[in-house]
Amino acid sequence: MELLRLAAWRAGRSGLDGDLVDPRTLLPAPARTVLDALLAHVHDALEDAGELTEVHQLHEALWRDGTGAARQRSIYGRTGTLADVVADSVRRTQN
Repeated sequence: MELLRLAAWRAGRSGLDGDLVDPRTLLPAPARTVLDALLAHVHDALEDAGELTEVHQLHEALWRDGTGAARQRSIYGRTGTLADVVADSVRRTQN
């Protein structure tokens, strides 16, 4: 249970920009490495469910576009105001 809490904390703290706890080794590893391994592990199940293409597209979009958390940290870093972070989130939600 402690390891799961640690892994969740690490993922929340670093997101895709840092290391995650690799469940295969229980050691920190780059997020891309961990997620690529996860996709390889569930490849056949995703294919059987007809979801492989969509999951791969979403996975690549994360690396291309980044996450909402990274965008929020960037906006806050540039402006120093939470109001700008919220305004950006509202704009993106309305579109």
